[in-house]
Amino acid sequence: MTAIQKISIWATALVCLQSTIICGQSFNKKYFSNTDWFSNNRDSIFFKADTLKFIKYSNLAPKLALRQSSRKEYAESEMNYLSSGNYVEYGFERHKMLYFCEITNNYMCAVAGLETWKWKFEKKTNLLNFYYNDKLFSTFRFISEKQINIESKYAEQKDLLTTIELTAIRVK
Repeated sequence: MTAIQKISIWATALVCLQSTIICGQSFNKKYFSNTDWFSNNRDSIFFKADTLKFIKYSNLAPKLALRQSSRKEYAESEMNYLSSGNYVEYGFERHKMLYFCEITNNYMCAVAGLETWKWKFEKKTNLLNFYYNDKLFSTFRFISEKQINIESKYAEQKDLLTTIELTAIRVK
C-alpha cells in the first residue's frame, strides 16, 4: 500500500468519525432559554450566510461598567473576536420572545421589539427557528459546539475569557 493510499484511508476515516461526532451532538431548549448570544453581521452575513457562528455571552462586565441599557452588560469583546463592529445580538427570553439587535460600527443598535421576534427550538432535529411577526424568518441547525477564549472589552480584565461557540447551518 502506498503512502498516498494510507493517507486517503486515514482522511476518509477521520471525516466519518467527525461526521458521527457532529451528528451525535444534541442541544435542547434549556441551552438557549434566558441566554444572550452574538454572531457576525459583516456585510449582512446574518441575513445571507449558509453557516453562522453563535457566541454565547457568559462573562458579566465589571461592576464599574456603565449600563447603557436595561439589559445585562457583558465583558466579551465582539469587535476583537469578529474583527468587525457589525454583529447581531440575540436574547432568548422566556415565552419564546427574542431580543434581536443589529449592531453597526460597534455602537449603533437597531432594535426590533420583543413582540416582533420569537424563537422556537426543536430538540429532535436541532433546529432553531426565528419568527418575525409570527412568520418563519429563518431556521438554523446546530452542528457543533466548542469552547473558545475571547478578549474582554474592559482594560482591568487582562486574562482571556472563556465561552461557547456554536456552529449552525442555515436551513431556511
